[in-house]
Amino acid sequence: MFSKLLKYDFKSVKKYGLPLIIVSWGLALFGAIMGFFVGKNIMNAVDNDAAIFSTGLGAIGIIGLIYALAICASVVALFVYVDFYKSLCTDQGYLTFTLPVKSTTLLNSKLVNSLIWNLMSAVTIIGGVFLVVLGVVIGGSTGAPDMGSTGEAVESIFSLLDFGNAVSTIIMIVAYAINTQVLFFMVIFFASIITDSHKAVTAIGLIIATNIAYSLIYSLVASIVYNAVESTGDLASILSSLICTALLIGSGIGYYFLTKYMMEKKLNLS
Repeated sequence: MFSKLLKYDFKSVKKYGLPLIIVSWGLALFGAIMGFFVGKNIMNAVDNDAAIFSTGLGAIGIIGLIYALAICASVVALFVYVDFYKSLCTDQGYLTFTLPVKSTTLLNSKLVNSLIWNLMSAVTIIGGVFLVVLGVVIGGSTGAPDMGSTGEAVESIFSLLDFGNAVSTIIMIVAYAINTQVLFFMVIFFASIITDSHKAVTAIGLIIATNIAYSLIYSLVASIVYNAVESTGDLASILSSLICTALLIGSGIGYYFLTKYMMEKKLNLS
């Protein structure tokens, strides 16, 4: 039943999310082409005022495209939360909760669907920006890109990354992504319970307040860690990341079960 629910949830967002993802990649491709020509202008814009002016306009256009593709891809998440609200917190919820499935299955389906679409959004933003920048770099080169130099640059970048820091950071990012999805679901439910109007404003306020509280707690804990180990190096950084991850996992579990409880006991459909 979980797979059927997930398929339905995915299709529900697909009709809005997929066109936005496609548009975002289209903007990235257009930005890469524009970047190629702007890169050439940069190489020629030495003592030519017209070239300098056109290059400036091109740079502004590229930055605008990057913002546009990031916004398009980010809006996908909005449709995920709108679908969650409509299917569980409005009159449609009466039909949803008549399905012969546990609340945990419903919540898990929404959570996995949200993670899938947010991952697609993140990949689109990162890949799109990389594509645009690549166009600028290739366009700015006087000839074929020097793959040897490029390889050395990539190698030097990775050499700066400590393996322990990299792993702990990746784990923290994954924990943060899951924590954020569950937090949004919990807040949507809670806002639906405590108020009949201004639910969106209430939900946004609760999210901001929760993130501020978490940031303060993490800053305090990180400060204690750095002072305890008397270092600002790799050890303190790794410990801070691990503590941050533990906080994210702990709070995420709390958000999850509170949402599940509200779904089963305290839901106020309207």
